[in-house]
Amino acid sequence: DVLDGNILYQWSVNKQNRPASSDPLNFTLVKSGNKQESQTISLSAQNPKRILQSGATQAMVSFTSEE
Repeated sequence: DVLDGNILYQWSVNKQNRPASSDPLNFTLVKSGNKQESQTISLSAQNPKRILQSGATQAMVSFTSEE
């Protein structure tokens, strides 16, 4: 089903949905500024053509400060 394009992906950062890109399997995260920060990244995938086929995961990304 992935090859047929039937899987729907939704990325979010800190619980804010991100718009779909041309390649839903890749996501770029950019550090804002020089301060130390952490961001929670979530990904959910769903096959709308098959009942109860979905999954979700999340990870925390930490950036260190640059001095």
